Amino acid sequence: MNHCELDRLLCGDYFCEEIVHFKQNRMPFLIDYRACIIATNEQAHTIRKNGLSVKWQRVCNADAEISAIVESFHRPDGSYSLSRAEIFACNDAFEKVVKTIWWGYPNGLRSHFDDVAQNFRLMAEILQPYRGRELDEPNFIELYNSLNQIQHIGPSTISKLLYFFNVSQGQTRCVIVDSRVRSAMAAFDDFHPVRNNDPALWYLEHARQINVVGIDGATPEQIEYFLFSANPQVLD
Repeated sequence: MNHCELDRLLCGDYFCEEIVHFKQNRMPFLIDYRACIIATNEQAHTIRKNGLSVKWQRVCNADAEISAIVESFHRPDGSYSLSRAEIFACNDAFEKVVKTIWWGYPNGLRSHFDDVAQNFRLMAEILQPYRGRELDEPNFIELYNSLNQIQHIGPSTISKLLYFFNVSQGQTRCVIVDSRVRSAMAAFDDFHPVRNNDPALWYLEHARQINVVGIDGATPEQIEYFLFSANPQVLD
């Protein structure tokens, strides 16, 4: 399913037409797309694949527990699909990690995916104590740095994990900040470039900007999903 088909499914033709207009005519402020943003249903955002990629097949063959989790979203038509809402509904931390990584990377990460998969349990162990918590900045930095020490995952992956584990730093709710979202942010005057060299603070600054942009009636998650949908570049 391409982005226009997904946008039409979630929000109707108006949303689709607005996204196309954005792609063709750069507008400087998000407020111009308020109606589009508040109409989004980011929880219904579903990733669907006709089958398992070779990388995921290899990981599932090596780990029966991962295989069982992946098979839980194997649909009767032979496809595999997961929505954001389904990942949020997971109670088990390990299951949430596996589903988050599949949802974010249904083809597997570009490199070292087998090594990353061996650390799924470590990710769950690190994240579980912070699940649903509002952290002060030092504790958030500690959590982020613990994840950042895991080899072969970067800010995009960490942001997805923080998002689906419902972590907040103060009043800032963690949102997905991948290269696609960041590229879209650069198109709007609502946001400014982030030049902080500290990985945790670099992520936090992006998340804070999305949280405080101030679109009446819109959640940070809706703004993030609008940015994701509006950007035509390939997902990182």
